[in-house]
Amino acid sequence: MDVWLQYQSHGLWGLWRAYFDELASSFEVVISHDGSQRVASVQGESVSLAVQSVLPEVFGWASGNGLEVTLRSEQGVSDSAAALWQVFLNLERVGVDLRPTFFPFMPADSGLSSALNNLLLSQPGLVLLNGQPGAGKRFLLQSLCLLRAGWLPDLDAKPVSSYDSAGKTIWVVPEIALLEIDEQQNLWKRARSGDSLWVASVYDIGMLRDKKIVYAALATMLEPARILLPALAKRDTNEVQALSQFWQSFYGSRAGVTAANLAFLKRQVLGGAGLSVESILEEGRGLRGVVAEFEKEAILKAYAKVGRSQHKISRLLKVSRGSLQHKLRKYQLESYTSSDADNDA
Repeated sequence: MDVWLQYQSHGLWGLWRAYFDELASSFEVVISHDGSQRVASVQGESVSLAVQSVLPEVFGWASGNGLEVTLRSEQGVSDSAAALWQVFLNLERVGVDLRPTFFPFMPADSGLSSALNNLLLSQPGLVLLNGQPGAGKRFLLQSLCLLRAGWLPDLDAKPVSSYDSAGKTIWVVPEIALLEIDEQQNLWKRARSGDSLWVASVYDIGMLRDKKIVYAALATMLEPARILLPALAKRDTNEVQALSQFWQSFYGSRAGVTAANLAFLKRQVLGGAGLSVESILEEGRGLRGVVAEFEKEAILKAYAKVGRSQHKISRLLKVSRGSLQHKLRKYQLESYTSSDADNDA
């Protein structure tokens, strides 16, 4: 088996679950940083947060920035497995495009972080995550899949993913507004039959239903399971500080860099540069001009890649077809696409 592909599809948490499942052994994942310790106890399908570890240590790793990862189990770990886990942990620590896949829980025990940890532990049948980009929706969806199915989904690869876990199928949708009505109807039927449905959207579900972008019965089903994820700037200061300390203890800190929001938290910690407001003002285009220019370029590049089909373009750009049509009219790009081309999609 290709271990690299297995790591990419399962993450470290999934690799650890598979390894100890084969040994028929429970295990603990212990994370220590900033003088605190968090323990996740795994026994078969059951995962819980423990007060302290009780098993012997079988594997250890340190980031060099104050974070330590320890595995504890009654069963030992082979030298080859330990060596591979060391490599993957070191890779995640330095890989700019990677994030830790070994600990799905939020590094805080109060406020929203506590509520989200409880969500991860509850194995919900239905979840609707609402929030703007950077609020943590995808991180939560991936964490749920890691915990419950041992998979690390690539949410950019396709609009719907499915995984089998404990005798049922889990359906994961990173943006419900991108799906066609018939696809939504199928998900509604699956959820009614007992499958799990974990959905996210940047849009209000009621608005999507009123505009007939989301199947009405599905929207009604999802509304009671809605969880709003506010931007990091609107969250409790202690929670943001705990998140920042966790990332810095893993990746290292840079002087003079302040964490802004969850989407860019890792980049901020690593000292990456964002958009320059000064350059935008100096060019005289203003923020709206920059956004318009970017959207036009994105639509034209999508057209060059997938052709005239509005269905394919909207999926590639991850916007609803109604939103795409509005932008086409706004930027006078309607001649580049055709709804008739969707028949060939």
